[in-house]
Amino acid sequence: MSFHLTSKTTINRPLEEIFYWVTNSENDPEWWPAVKESKCVTEVKRGVGMGYQQTAVFLGKKFDNYFECIEYEPPRRIKWTGGETMIPFVAEMFFDPVDEKNTTVRFEAELRAPRAFRLIEPLAVAILRTQSDGFFRKLKEVMEARQPASAGS
Repeated sequence: MSFHLTSKTTINRPLEEIFYWVTNSENDPEWWPAVKESKCVTEVKRGVGMGYQQTAVFLGKKFDNYFECIEYEPPRRIKWTGGETMIPFVAEMFFDPVDEKNTTVRFEAELRAPRAFRLIEPLAVAILRTQSDGFFRKLKEVMEARQPASAGS
């Protein structure tokens, strides 16, 4: 069975700064607390084909997870697929300028619950939705606390 997650936040930072920082998933542990480690493991470091190996914790269980960028439209959109060892997913992030200094970041994901989660699926979905919203509050906090950086960093 699959389910949909969505989260959104507006951050007081310019579009390109947010896009390039967020789409470098080595930064994920700074704002996505379930992610304990994230490393780019492909020769492609930016764009379609870049892939990351992550270690994450969900419901107290540690998972190693690989995901890969399948669509890349800087500085407005990225699409990932992965999670075969955890919860298979396809996720997109959209980056929309509000003005020169503010950007709305929206996350949309379709996840497929593995059989092991079927019995606890309603609980797992509720937890994932709550966590996702919390992670995007954390993203806003982290980005707004950072010193402005140049695009691409």
